[in-house]
Amino acid sequence: IGHAVDDAIEATVRIGHLRAAASERELGAERVIARHDDGSIDVLVPATNADAFRSWIIGLVEHAEVLEPPEVRADVVDWLRSVAGDGS
Repeated sequence: IGHAVDDAIEATVRIGHLRAAASERELGAERVIARHDDGSIDVLVPATNADAFRSWIIGLVEHAEVLEPPEVRADVVDWLRSVAGDGS
């Protein structure tokens, strides 16, 4: 989702079973790093372009969770809180 080789940041994102197949088709099977018994998958996603990455995540609604790296997860959580107007 937009990055140059020199400054690449990749995030691990868990995709719930309802969106796993579509996400795998979108990203490519080579991006799947784990498959879980419940049908969810973990994928590596370029996250250098924070706006594009957050947009992609929000499009998955409750079917995605950013697992790591911690700074990318914190950025998404902080952004969601600011959008929701939650100061906590």
